[in-house]
This record gives sequence, structure tokens and C-alpha cells, in this order.
Amino acid sequence: MFLLAVAIGPDEMNRLPPDDVLEGPGFTMKRYGRFIEMQSHRTAEEQAGLLKAIWETRQRILTRIQEATNELSALIHRYTSFDLVANLWLRHGPFNTEVYKETESTQRPHFVEHATILQLRDPAYQLTGEVFVAAEDLTRAEELLAELFGLTAAYYGAEAADPALGSGPPSALDELRRKTLLREMMVGPPAYTHHWMTILEGLFGAKHIDVYLNEVLGFSLKAAISCAHAIGALMRETLLQRSQTAQKSQDDMKQQLKR
Repeated sequence: MFLLAVAIGPDEMNRLPPDDVLEGPGFTMKRYGRFIEMQSHRTAEEQAGLLKAIWETRQRILTRIQEATNELSALIHRYTSFDLVANLWLRHGPFNTEVYKETESTQRPHFVEHATILQLRDPAYQLTGEVFVAAEDLTRAEELLAELFGLTAAYYGAEAADPALGSGPPSALDELRRKTLLREMMVGPPAYTHHWMTILEGLFGAKHIDVYLNEVLGFSLKAAISCAHAIGALMRETLLQRSQTAQKSQDDMKQQLKR
């Protein structure tokens, strides 16, 4: 019901073994790479009951999203600003964009983006006494981020069960909105950073626009871009310092062993 992609012919799908198969009450879903084949065999009454149950889950989903966000924010605040974000970037940031496939890679660049947004909600840079990010905290942060994105996808997917829509399928505009939201969340926009910088500068780079941006947002495009560059520079500096500290500790331990 939520995902239906027909990008390869049915004959080709039948010849290929599915990567995943999910069966539930009245439906079977098969995944072939990034494409989904859905088959349902529910009665009208069963379908109505399913839609009602799905729609009623949305408030519980929102509650859990807030709980997971609070736990993730607490993990982020345990360390000096951007320390946890920088470690997430080490795991999920560097990859070859020419060969990267989100359906096959274990890296999740969108984890880094979301953690960064949570960090940026803080009004100021903070220092803590924690020197190194604990491995268990980093793993837990990844678990929470995976849960948050899964729950958010389910929340938007459940819009199709809105009783106000009646018994018909969502409109083409509603489907486009949902697919755009999910793609922007987990895959990213179809351009590189410098492309978006060019677009933003064309739209908001003029001096007379700065007046309106400062009135509405409190900052200009130039300030926003400077902030983005500063975050990247801070993460690189932090990671470099930690690497140098680790190397010095290793050298010291070697000298102690010799003595």
C-alpha cells in the first residue's frame, strides 16, 4: 500500500529472486533492489479495518519520534559540540559518490545531516569534560537515527490511510509530496553542494534581499554559508586533534614499554 515501484517489467521480476519477502495479513511484499512489488488480497472490510488501524498509529509514532529525539539529543549534549556529529561523519560521510548506491551501502549520510540539525538547535558552542566519544554511545546514536528515519517514513506513509480521503487512492499530488519527502530525507537532493550554493546565491545573493532575510530569519545567505563552512572546518580540526592525541598516546605507551 505504501510503496509501489514498477521500474522493471513483471517478466524480469519473476525471473529474479527477491532480496526480501514480507508477508502479512492480506498482503505480500517483495523487494528487488530498490524496487518494490506489492500484492494484496484483502476483502473490502479487511481493507477498511487496516486503514483505520494504520491511521490510529500516527499519534503513537509521533510520540516515539519525540522520545527517540530526546534520547539522541542527550547523547549529543554529553560531548563537546559536534564531537558526536564528527564521529558519525567518519562512519557515514566519506564515500565515492560515483559508485555509491543507497540500497547496497551500509553508510547512511543522512544520519550525519539529521544529527547536525539537532546539534544546531543549541544556542551556543559548549565544551564538556568528555575527551573521546564512547563506542556504545555512537552505536546507540546510529540505532536511534535508524529508528527515527523508519518512524518518519511510516508516519508519512500513513497519510494514505486518512479517513478524509475516502476509499480512493491518494491523489497524484499527494503521492508526489510523500515520495519527495522520503527521497529528500534518505537519499538527498539530486545535486552536489556547489550546485546548491550556486542556486542559493542566484536566489538570495543580491544585497537588497539581505534586508528581507535579516528581517525574517535574522541572518543573511552569506552568514548561513559562513556557518556551514565553519561547521565543516570545526569537525575537521576536531578529528585531526583527536588523531594527533591518539598518535601521541601510542608513542608514549611504546616508550613506557621499552622502559
